[in-house]
Amino acid sequence: MATPLLSAKLSPPPLPAVVIDRGPLAARLAAAADSRLLLIVAPAGFGKTTLLTSWLTERMKDEGRRMNSDGAARAEQSSFILHPSSFAWLSLDARDNDPTRFWAALTAALSRAFPGLGDHARSMLQSPQPPATDVVIGALLDELGALPGPCMIVLDDYHLIVDPAIHAGVAMLIEHMPQLARVAILSRNEPPLPLARLRVRGLLAELRAADLRFSAAETAAFLHAYGLTLAPDEATELADRTEGWPGALQLAAISLREGGHPRQMIATFAGSNRHLVDYLAEEVLARQPADRRRFLLATCVPDVLCAELCDALLGDEGERMKDEDHASASVRAQPLTLHPSSFILEELERAGLFLLPLDQERRWYRYHALFAEFLRERLRRDDPQRAPLLHRRAADWYAAAGLPAEAVGHLLAAGDYGRAAALIEQEGRPLLLRSEVATVLGWLRALPDALAHARPGLCLIEAWACAVSGQFDAVEAPLGRVAQILAASAGDPDTPSALTAPFTPRNLRSEALAVRATVAGLRRDAAQTVDLARAALAELPDDSVIVRGVVSLMLGSSAYISGDMAGAEAALGEAARAGQASGLPIIAIFALRQLGELYGRIGQLHRAARTYQDAIDLGARLYPASDPLAGRPVPVAGTAYIGLGLLRYEWGQLDAAEALLADGLRLGRQGANVEILLMGPIGL
Repeated sequence: MATPLLSAKLSPPPLPAVVIDRGPLAARLAAAADSRLLLIVAPAGFGKTTLLTSWLTERMKDEGRRMNSDGAARAEQSSFILHPSSFAWLSLDARDNDPTRFWAALTAALSRAFPGLGDHARSMLQSPQPPATDVVIGALLDELGALPGPCMIVLDDYHLIVDPAIHAGVAMLIEHMPQLARVAILSRNEPPLPLARLRVRGLLAELRAADLRFSAAETAAFLHAYGLTLAPDEATELADRTEGWPGALQLAAISLREGGHPRQMIATFAGSNRHLVDYLAEEVLARQPADRRRFLLATCVPDVLCAELCDALLGDEGERMKDEDHASASVRAQPLTLHPSSFILEELERAGLFLLPLDQERRWYRYHALFAEFLRERLRRDDPQRAPLLHRRAADWYAAAGLPAEAVGHLLAAGDYGRAAALIEQEGRPLLLRSEVATVLGWLRALPDALAHARPGLCLIEAWACAVSGQFDAVEAPLGRVAQILAASAGDPDTPSALTAPFTPRNLRSEALAVRATVAGLRRDAAQTVDLARAALAELPDDSVIVRGVVSLMLGSSAYISGDMAGAEAALGEAARAGQASGLPIIAIFALRQLGELYGRIGQLHRAARTYQDAIDLGARLYPASDPLAGRPVPVAGTAYIGLGLLRYEWGQLDAAEALLADGLRLGRQGANVEILLMGPIGL
């Protein structure tokens, strides 16, 4: 299930109150709809998101009207026509530079637009050791190709992506797009994609900053929408001085509306540069009441905002503002909200003060990039000690809200490395087992080496990261540091020492064995895996549920390969229980699939069938079908379909067997699963 913060990234932001009709650009976008990639590149403040959002909104409205009037005739046409809900939107942020996180967010966006689409790719990403990215993208392309109608994938703020592996994957996605699928990329700079090749093949449509600048007529219309009527020569000069830069024009409009003098203001600046933005933003900020200025500077640190987070950032000052709200409640038509910041956010949005809602419910907001950069620089200049405090407050709120990745980011920004390290030790394992390796390794690199190497918990997190990412030899360095710390520790093995705290020496020793057992299991060294896993499980504490689940899965698989059916059954059963208890049902599904195979091998066929069905049912709860009556093959449960299908065949239930084998084979093709690709056709 998507978190509220992720959900805000999966839909286009609501249109601002002032949207200028940009007919020529809309015509160019319509003409570009048949291009495989639509690329809009311009600096901040050029209205990239507003332009595409307004065009998509109008296009879907028009198509909705046409479908109501002559839907049958429209359905026969093969051109690229956007229907309502036929585009997937993803607003990116810097945290999406983890390939697993990026593709998981993209598949979540597709699933929101087309329920179920991308589930198989996402399930592969969430496994402890996912397949190669090209396999995941291949599964995604397979599902896109099965769509009956058009689809546009919109990647907003793509300039925040710097990971080369993500760029390579996006290039592969674009190059192999099915006929009715498109990608739109909005970015401040040109992305490192094969644009020249797409351009030569006629598959690329582009809009640049020069295309997005306001004309003199659009400038006049924009100012009029703000309730401003400038003399024709003033509007023309303003358009010339700002070079049609929409962001600068909006700042100028706010300043003029709040009492600025057009000719005096226009005469003081020239050119669309940083000085112009700083001047205009300073003018806008200076005209705000003192409490609004305090609010703006206190809430500019996070990338996104909600009322509860703003309250946390304001601290005691928020309580004072709440009292002021109560005092003025009698003169407000709007009733008081639970969170005092709610009223201020709504007020800032109504005032057009560069606060942009991110979802239709208006729970999440962000400041316009130009204004946010100005506010953060102003905060650093005027009150440099306050920014770390605000980052710590944001971290506290995010941690309490169950968003540890955001909390760690703010602690690192605050320079609070001790608390960041403790949170990484606490939250690193589940993220790694969902394959967000790049995120965790990025955190470790951001910590001072002296801290990262001295804390055994962080060394274990690094070792796990190397293990699940296939860097098996690299686990030796962090595990060696753990061994040195243990060797220097003295005293009771079940009491944390100064060097091992907050862990006991026994905890650290058993988890180091667990890492080695996992590496041996992934290397398919069954004998060593069994020895190491049993040694680890003998000492792992009961509350290490995640680690117990992983090690039990490795032990069960290796014991099965070795012919120890009793040992494999016990370990796989433990892995299934631990996977569900730890909130990592993928581990449970893997264990149940293999447990079903084990029961079939020892002749307990009905028990095998029930276990395969348990794996399928658990997957169905993870990835529910939009139409439960229609049903669909459940991602990650491919081998369970094959196993259950073969059992149905043995019992003469041929129709059921054929359906199960076909579903399993489809999942096997999407995931390039060799076992399924062998057994599925044999069964059929």
